[in-house]
Amino acid sequence: MGFCVPKSIEMIFPKRNVRIPAVLLEKEAPETCEAVWSALTESDDPSSLKNWPENGATHHAKWVGPEIFVFLPQGKKRPPVENSTYRPIPGDIMLFLIPEKKQYAVKIPGEQWDFAVFYDRGANLKAEVPNVEDEGWKGSRFAKVPNVHLDALLDVGNKISFEGTEPMLVRRLPA
Repeated sequence: MGFCVPKSIEMIFPKRNVRIPAVLLEKEAPETCEAVWSALTESDDPSSLKNWPENGATHHAKWVGPEIFVFLPQGKKRPPVENSTYRPIPGDIMLFLIPEKKQYAVKIPGEQWDFAVFYDRGANLKAEVPNVEDEGWKGSRFAKVPNVHLDALLDVGNKISFEGTEPMLVRRLPA
């Protein structure tokens, strides 16, 4: 009898030639994992970002703390909020579904699928942000960067914080 290998994804920062894997938390957030999986391909070609919202531009979410995010293409099915937290820790990856009427930082037609990566301690998803009521940001924690890759993630997050937006491609890792 074999064991099941969890599905994994990879974040690619072409400008820096950095690749950071993450393991999907399929038991804790099964519908979110499936939705994100359906939105991604196995391609690691940066030219595929031309089909993404904002061409895969990564932003820093300074209003909630050490978080970088990119907008994913929408998956096949809209997932519910699962495995939520207001205090993500380094390596946590969350999906926030932001309706068009609540968008304020970046305007994209339709709902935004916000792929948020937390690279250091101190994130506060209850921070006061325009158009977000006192419940704060509610999203699904659905993936985790292995501890061995947290230093690389911290380095990338800090550089994006100080240097500004750059492309990030998220892809499925083949099994």
